[in-house]
Amino acid sequence: MRMALINRSGEDLGFDLGDYAHTLNEYNRLLVSFWGPAAAVTCYHAQHFGPYRWAMVFLKHSDDPGALAYHLTTDYGTPLAKVFVDTDREQGADLSLSASHEFGETCIDPDINRLVHGPAGLYAVEPMDPVENQYFTLNGFQMSNFVTPAWYQSFQAPGSVQFDYLRQLTRPFELTPGGYQSVYTDGQWTNVFGSEAKAAAFARENRRGHRSEARKPM
Repeated sequence: MRMALINRSGEDLGFDLGDYAHTLNEYNRLLVSFWGPAAAVTCYHAQHFGPYRWAMVFLKHSDDPGALAYHLTTDYGTPLAKVFVDTDREQGADLSLSASHEFGETCIDPDINRLVHGPAGLYAVEPMDPVENQYFTLNGFQMSNFVTPAWYQSFQAPGSVQFDYLRQLTRPFELTPGGYQSVYTDGQWTNVFGSEAKAAAFARENRRGHRSEARKPM
């Protein structure tokens, strides 16, 4: 699958989209090495995109106050990621990190419908959320850390395998202090957090439009 990267913000992103597309393709190879060929997506810099095309669009301001970036599926059933340039900068967020987070989750679950049984209920497969805000540098860009499929496997013994790319986690369903997880339990979606500070920060954010919000109508 191919994904167009388009700048519709009217702003200088601070980096070349062609270079960023190349870096996301390297990042995608890391994702595929853990998540398999079904997650393979090739990015390219484009000026336009049409129906039935995957795309990530950089826009000036958030269409929901406070949302830095999010992913949805269009009326054509294809993924569309939005990254809000000025909103990210106003909140001190790194643009390449926000975009890589949405890109990675789109690669692994483009239809926003993957769920896994876990200790607290049904867990949304959002591999960047349990380690949110952790990153590594690739070609000068910040790329989001991500959990591996083993993170969703209760039978894995602590310390037995690699649970996230940066090896910060030691057991299934563990969260970093800045991470969180959407869980469906007792007939509704809820969130579990890696720390009280994360829970407080999350409560101040606008998550409308975020991928986790797309799962609410169960």
